[in-house]
Amino acid sequence: RRRWLLLLHHGGRVLLQRRPADGVWGGRWCPPEVESRAAACAWLAERAGAPAPHSQPAVAHRLSHLLLDLRPLCARVSRAQARALRREGRWVDPQAPGVGLPAPIARLLGAGGR
Repeated sequence: RRRWLLLLHHGGRVLLQRRPADGVWGGRWCPPEVESRAAACAWLAERAGAPAPHSQPAVAHRLSHLLLDLRPLCARVSRAQARALRREGRWVDPQAPGVGLPAPIARLLGAGGR
C-alpha cells in the first residue's frame, strides 16, 4: 500500500518529485509518497503550513511481481504555500506534465499515460 500526496494549486497544477534512479519507477516523476495520513499532515505542516489532506478512491496497479494499492491524499494549497513547496519538486499541469510518469500515476492524474 502506497499513499501519494496530491497537492493542487491555482490552475490545477500538481507537485511531483523525481524518484531515485534505483527501485520501482526509478527516475520517473510522482507525487510525494508518505507512509500514512498522519505522516502527510506532518509533511504538509512542516513544509508549508498547508491544510490536512482528504482521501480519494484507491487505484490498483499490477506490476509483474506484486499488486500496488495506490491511495491518494489530496489537498489544495495557496500560492504562498505552493511557493514554499517549490524546493520539494516541480509543479506541473497534470494533463501535460512534460515529465516521465509511471502508468498508474498518469492514470491517477488523468494524464493519459503522458
